[in-house]
Amino acid sequence: MRVLFAILFFAAPVAAQDPGVIAGVVRSSATHSPLEDAQVSLIGATSTGTQTDARGNFRFPDLPAGKYTLRIEKPGYGGTESVHVEPGAQPVAVELDPLAQIEGRILDDDGNPALGVTAELTFPYYPKTFMGTSPPSDKGGRFVLSNLSAGDYWIRLRIPEALRAHGYPATEFYPGVADSAQAAAIHLAAAQQMAGLTIRLRRVPLVSFRGRIVDLGNNQAARPVEVALDCEPSEIAGFFGRHEVDAAGHFHFDNVPPGRHEILIYRGTGADDLPYATTVDVGEDEATVTVPPFTTLAGAVKSTDKAPWEGVIGIGLHREGAWRRRVTPGDDGAFTLPDIPPGEWTLDVESNGLEAAGHALQVASVKFGEASVIRQPIAVVEGGNPPIAITLSGETGGIAGTVEPGDPADPALVVAQSLDGHPLNLLTTVTTGQDGSFAFAGLLPGDYQVCACGRAFVRKTGYGGDCTGLARKVAVTNGQTATLKLHRCDQ
Repeated sequence: MRVLFAILFFAAPVAAQDPGVIAGVVRSSATHSPLEDAQVSLIGATSTGTQTDARGNFRFPDLPAGKYTLRIEKPGYGGTESVHVEPGAQPVAVELDPLAQIEGRILDDDGNPALGVTAELTFPYYPKTFMGTSPPSDKGGRFVLSNLSAGDYWIRLRIPEALRAHGYPATEFYPGVADSAQAAAIHLAAAQQMAGLTIRLRRVPLVSFRGRIVDLGNNQAARPVEVALDCEPSEIAGFFGRHEVDAAGHFHFDNVPPGRHEILIYRGTGADDLPYATTVDVGEDEATVTVPPFTTLAGAVKSTDKAPWEGVIGIGLHREGAWRRRVTPGDDGAFTLPDIPPGEWTLDVESNGLEAAGHALQVASVKFGEASVIRQPIAVVEGGNPPIAITLSGETGGIAGTVEPGDPADPALVVAQSLDGHPLNLLTTVTTGQDGSFAFAGLLPGDYQVCACGRAFVRKTGYGGDCTGLARKVAVTNGQTATLKLHRCDQ
């Protein structure tokens, strides 16, 4: 059984009435009732463990001073909390979220139980996400999706080859549709045990799809080329997986649902090759797919520091799915990304241990020509693409302040969002101390929006929820710490 856990960070009290004691209580967030037999592990100067009693209480006595980590877990519950406790603090209260379950049956188009179908959870309108899976349905068509958090979900059905041979597509969605645009969402409340859900599969007319890949401009067979058909919202495999076209550029796929699908064309056989993607109408007629020339992108990494920079940095491109290509710049910071298909791509920059003259560096900006492209798509064309410019900086500042009203039993989560799109500071969080204070360090200079809310509010709405009305804007400058007071947006 999958187990989620809460992690708490705090210092062992050494000046309280009971010196060296860490104690607390664990409850359900749905009923607020105590949770018995939750496993509590203590990691720090002393590492040990215990279980909560019938009242949900736990206690670690006789601890040396220092910082400790508590890991709390219980089957059927999940959630993550971070709480800081000063020496002499009162016992801490932790609430775990009970997990939900969906149980039901999958039937074929004739109303008979469907064997071997796997049910998966995805987020609505993001059918390629993956939030959990069931074992294959049994002889009675029964399936179970367990250990689920509250929320809205789609159910995606993976149909085995034994059923696909009888006219079923590779993937369907609840309530029994092949097109994800027609999928219906299911709402789960915390701890809900949904039972009796019936999903009926539908046959669709399947065809043999044939075609030819040619180069743009000369109508000659494109070689070497591999091709895949993305007519299911998932990793491409099985019937429609990547394979090489023949010497004349011909390809074919069997048992394809008619309609408009995406075809992926690779100019090579490498695992990190990026595909050119275009749509095709699958029917009875053979298709001719034209492929434009691929291109090379060039760029450079530079530092605002005069001293040479050191460390590891990787640059790559990806699109929705698992397609990536990564390169490392040379000693002069220059790099190239070869064989890039025209289309929209997202530029990735990953770094580790960047420094110059002994002080740390961060990725301050990434530009494609004059446009900032932090977590934004770039449009690659056949020729005439602008250079990629990556700038490193050692300049940092901070933000510090207090949150009102302060609540030692429910510390606030403070969220700082970069308004300038800094890669490392796009969204940064800290938790207030018992006095309501907070501090961010190592922020790149620029404008930020800062808000504060309770952890329960975060679980319901996401980081910060709708705190626009009470958020504060602040400018961070190099070497300085900006100060401000915040009011919790959930109180």
